[in-house]
Amino acid sequence: MPEHQSLTELEGTDEFIARHIGPMPAEQDVMLEAIGAASLDALISETVPASILLDAPLDLPGAVTERAALARLREVAAENVVMTSLIGQGYSDTITPAVIQTDILKQVAQYHIDYMLAKIPMGRFGKVDEAAALVSWLCSDDCSFTTGGVFDLSGGRATY
Repeated sequence: MPEHQSLTELEGTDEFIARHIGPMPAEQDVMLEAIGAASLDALISETVPASILLDAPLDLPGAVTERAALARLREVAAENVVMTSLIGQGYSDTITPAVIQTDILKQVAQYHIDYMLAKIPMGRFGKVDEAAALVSWLCSDDCSFTTGGVFDLSGGRATY
């Protein structure tokens, strides 16, 4: 390799795929050996349910250079229409949860948990299933007459 690279070499105009798709075959072999799989195909057949495994490769266009991909992204982005920003204007069609009981709370000091619980009228954190049930309802036909709003999932604590 020469001591100084040309500007073209420094621009990185090589194929995007060569710089961003890995690992290399030798690295794949090491990983496959570590997990006891004979090949990538064998690993996939052992881990992906047959009901969702495709029978044929996807019909995708060929690879393009990074420069071509960026040019296409610019074309698509240029089609965006700038509208009025409503950031900071409040919430609409939103779920505003308070603290949800998850494993992350195991890392929080007890005095802080006590402080947070004291602010929630129901005296407990929300459950993941409760948040999931609300999202599921909002996505269901049972919610078809709902025309928007803020869904306060906070155990009675005001979120405004």
